[in-house]
Amino acid sequence: FSSLGAVGSGNHRLSHLLHVMFQAICSGGHPVVFVAEDLHWSDPFTVDVLGDFVQTAALCGSNNLSAEQEEPKGSLLLVGSYRDNEVSADGFLMEQIKCME
Repeated sequence: FSSLGAVGSGNHRLSHLLHVMFQAICSGGHPVVFVAEDLHWSDPFTVDVLGDFVQTAALCGSNNLSAEQEEPKGSLLLVGSYRDNEVSADGFLMEQIKCME
C-alpha cells in the first residue's frame, strides 16, 4: 500500500493517469502555468497528486534534452494558494510544500 491506495485501486489508477498527463503537458515545448487555489481545503490525495505533478515536471525539465537542444522542451510554474491560518504547521499540506522546495 502507498499513501495513494492499493495497487489497482481507483486512486492509484487516477494518480498514474494524471502522472502521464502531467508528463505530456510539461514536455509539450511551451511553458505551462498551473494554478491551484484554496489548498487548505485539499485532501491528502490531492496534495500527493500535486507533489507528483511537481516531481514529473522536474524530471521533464532535466531529462527532455535532445542532441540538438541545449534547453528543456517545456517549463512549469506552479502557483498554489492557501490560508496559513487554516493549516497546521505539521499537516500534510505543509509537509508536501517542504518537499517541493
